[in-house]
Amino acid sequence: MADFEIAQQLAAELDFLFEKGTFDEKRLLCETVFKRIYLKEGKISTVELNAPFGLIMARTKGSGAVPNGTPHGTRTCNPLSKNWRL
Repeated sequence: MADFEIAQQLAAELDFLFEKGTFDEKRLLCETVFKRIYLKEGKISTVELNAPFGLIMARTKGSGAVPNGTPHGTRTCNPLSKNWRL
């Protein structure tokens, strides 16, 4: 149970941790969250999440008000977005 709670806390702070992290820390975050990332023409087409992040993502509803920034851009990148480029 403690591992799931740690994963929930990590998921809640991913944007901050990714933004502030060093290259090695960002790499570790990606390895922790993502099982596989599939690319098509240089863009992410599909992702597979490691457990329990898939369950967390499936149960997350969000506010729905501003799911990924504003019409004028996003505050932080969303690596789960199919339009995010590597």
